[in-house]
Amino acid sequence: MADYTYETLLVEVDDGLAILTLNLPETGNAIDGVMHDELAAVLYALNADHEVRAIVMTGAGDAFCAGGDPTYIRDLEPAEFDEVFLTVRLLMQNMLALDKPLIAALNGATVGVGATLAVYSDIIIGAAGAHIADPHVQFGLAAGDGGALMWALQVGFPIAKYHLMTGDPLSMERAAEVGLINEVLPASEVLSRAMEIGRRLADGPGPAIRGTKRIFNKIAEVIGAGVLEFAAGHERAALHSEDHKEAVAAYFENRDPVFRNR
Repeated sequence: MADYTYETLLVEVDDGLAILTLNLPETGNAIDGVMHDELAAVLYALNADHEVRAIVMTGAGDAFCAGGDPTYIRDLEPAEFDEVFLTVRLLMQNMLALDKPLIAALNGATVGVGATLAVYSDIIIGAAGAHIADPHVQFGLAAGDGGALMWALQVGFPIAKYHLMTGDPLSMERAAEVGLINEVLPASEVLSRAMEIGRRLADGPGPAIRGTKRIFNKIAEVIGAGVLEFAAGHERAALHSEDHKEAVAAYFENRDPVFRNR
């Protein structure tokens, strides 16, 4: 059996079903550099593991994922940007290359790159009363981590543009209504429902299920050809902007940002 030992993730495999848990509950599972690298690595490893036939992804504690860790983002040096965005692209590529069914159990708030992880999943179960949001623009950044592709494919351009250009959240109920996620349940039932679906898929006709998933992934790859690198370039450029610096400073000073690059 593969060794799934990570600093920020927990992985359990039971009879073909893997449970992948983002495991930094003290920060709402905010994604720092270590978790970002480990997510790219674990998705590759799970895809290569012949014992794994389906995957459920969830978060420890009360949140699925609070987005990128602001401290990690603030402390990035310009020389590190290339490596960071190489990992961003690798993570999205590994999600598109994943041919095992992936069910997202959104047990709480799902923000930023956490929302991107969710929309790249195959089936998404959300917790009632929680929200999903991609607030890149509120931090002075283009929504360039690859999520825009899936938002546009799943809910269409008008809704995707509104929520990614404003950063406004959707309740899980609204997200299900517009087709961004599949189901909404009480938080206490989200993981069990995801595991029920995961078990059904793990025990189903594997080649047929994986083949069907590959068809959908190919649609996304063809439509989104070149999009991931293009999007990452715009986000990377925005990291140098005064608006981004102002947004990060405002976050740590607990005030509203004043954007000036108009």
